Amino acid sequence: ENEIVASFVKGVKHSVGYYYKNRVAEDAGLLVLDQNDPAAILKLSFNDKQAPYRPYSFKSYGGPVFENLRRISGLSRDNYLRSLQGLGCHADFHKKRRGWFYFTHDSCMVVKTQTRTQIKQLRDVLEKYYEYVKANPATLLEPLLGVYRLDYKGKTIYITVSKNLFYTSLPVHNRFKLKGVRQGRKASKKERDLYQGVLKDDDFKDRILYLGGKKTGILKQLTRDTQFLMRQNLISYHLLVGIHQSKHNVGFKADQEDLENERKLAMEEDEIFKHLELANVRSLHPDGKEGEEVYFIGVTGLTESYTGSRRAQQAFKGVFRRKDDLSVVEPKYYQSRMMKFIQEHIR
Repeated sequence: ENEIVASFVKGVKHSVGYYYKNRVAEDAGLLVLDQNDPAAILKLSFNDKQAPYRPYSFKSYGGPVFENLRRISGLSRDNYLRSLQGLGCHADFHKKRRGWFYFTHDSCMVVKTQTRTQIKQLRDVLEKYYEYVKANPATLLEPLLGVYRLDYKGKTIYITVSKNLFYTSLPVHNRFKLKGVRQGRKASKKERDLYQGVLKDDDFKDRILYLGGKKTGILKQLTRDTQFLMRQNLISYHLLVGIHQSKHNVGFKADQEDLENERKLAMEEDEIFKHLELANVRSLHPDGKEGEEVYFIGVTGLTESYTGSRRAQQAFKGVFRRKDDLSVVEPKYYQSRMMKFIQEHIR
């Protein structure tokens, strides 16, 4: 695992440095792109002397576009590399359904493997995603920061780097990954025990998020974001909801206190939190009283399109279940169901 991380980080460092040195034309703080940049592929090879452990090859996809996306997110080149490299390129790997993922040492970003098909989907929508993010600075879509390929020890590993949507100086006590359908959507004990374990729709149940005066603005933005995903023929995206509960602030264990002190120090020394922490929403009840919860909200998932196999899956499962109980449905229905679910759970 450490070999993979060290090799991956070195590849990212060289690819980022390449565009940093070779692209000088800028406009409003962003690189000036040409029509070929979304499909750009930078190929790198590292021999015995250059590689941390053993020879390997590396590819960076859409490098100039992701450089701009990182700048839009307020993430400098140095902070990006510093967060990825972390404490000597060590990482705690966590298994997922297909592959693995890990959080950077500061929890700022999540690095995860993808399938070849998922990477192709990402590359297909990259140009439109970039234009959408640039035109919608308040978007709640997951900030994508890089897409890569690592060929190591005879294996091809596709990797994405994105911002951790629960990256905040406040402790997040509950995390939910919601699709708007409860059938089969209950977190297992294994999922609950994972680092930053995420709960699902059936665990969310009848919970209400009290957004107060921010309700209208958040609803409008989520509608825009999900309609964009619908137009790209995407499904299987999730609404991520993190909840900080103020009443839990007293009585943390010492190690938790140390961690929070470290993060506060990072906030003072570094601008990264100012730009990357999600705009948090303090709960506000209908009677005007401020609640004890702070919400963090975002949308993740740009890798699943409504393909022929997905249509077949919907048709097969539709024989046994109601449409509202199906996880896989056509993009328009998926978007409307998601927004209906959101509207039912916010006040």
